[in-house]
Amino acid sequence: MTSLASQKLFVATSDYPIDKIITIKSGSFSMPASTSGYIHIIPHGLDFMPLCNGNWALTPDFDIIYELSVGTFPSTAPGYLFDTVANVYADATNIYIGAYNLTATDRTLYYRVYGFEPAGSNGVVAPIAYEADDFVLNSDYNYPKLYGHGSGALPSTSATGAIITADHNLGYVPQAMGWTSGNTWNGTETVTAAHPVGSSNLYSGNIQMRITDMQVQFVVPPYTFNPRTAYFRIYLDS
Repeated sequence: MTSLASQKLFVATSDYPIDKIITIKSGSFSMPASTSGYIHIIPHGLDFMPLCNGNWALTPDFDIIYELSVGTFPSTAPGYLFDTVANVYADATNIYIGAYNLTATDRTLYYRVYGFEPAGSNGVVAPIAYEADDFVLNSDYNYPKLYGHGSGALPSTSATGAIITADHNLGYVPQAMGWTSGNTWNGTETVTAAHPVGSSNLYSGNIQMRITDMQVQFVVPPYTFNPRTAYFRIYLDS
């Protein structure tokens, strides 16, 4: 593993906005042993569907942090990669954390979830009070510059697969995040819910997101889906 790169001494520029997180949720919930398909519901209080991401841990101090869709490895349950794992998705009302615990003991999961406002939303967002009070720009740290964001329809039927693209034309591979809506969770269609791309096959339906030096690409496999929308956010940082 390579060492950490030095921080860029960037404060702010009027050329590009600093991305705005519009919701932050943290907490915990307990799952009995040998539980799959568990859903923890968090009302978000927004008048639109946020684009959420985050991480989780098994201890309140987050001594070991797991990314979404990644968990305790290796699994002792045949057919499962992880013993315990968590994912996140959201709709117009709630944020949902889907998880399973295949171990023989009860487990408590601790989560930190944040969300962005999707492209095309006309919602009214109140400041996050404690974040607004403590906000300071510091030249010791680099702040992500939002280069662009958007959304687009994905094909509902594709016999041979498809690649849906959005041009950024930066000439290098930037940081980017993506979500899709119109997925299935535990057999329930969640057409109005957004899921991080790649968080789980249950969420993204095997849709992949690729970033090149000129494009953001959503790779759709040759299956039939419900109507879907892809969302993306691109940052100038490489």
